[in-house]
Amino acid sequence: MAASAFVAHLLALLAPAWGVAVLSTGLARLVFRRRQWRMRWWVCALAGGLLGSTVLLAGLVWTGEDGRMATYTALIAVQALLLSLVMQRPSRQ
Repeated sequence: MAASAFVAHLLALLAPAWGVAVLSTGLARLVFRRRQWRMRWWVCALAGGLLGSTVLLAGLVWTGEDGRMATYTALIAVQALLLSLVMQRPSRQ
């Protein structure tokens, strides 16, 4: 496989993770404007992209195929968990 084909396949594998991370972070910021956020939006999108990429790569290794519904379900669950943790208000003590 040529290097350009490998890069194209890798980008196609990781694109859903980064797309979901950027879109979910941006939409959550628009919907929940009054909340206090624990990190800046680009840090949250970066964390979501890296975490989502890890989930997609783990799904590829575990199932042996790309694009399984279980992998995409895990991707959405991890992104939602990350956003719920980031959107929590700091506890007052």
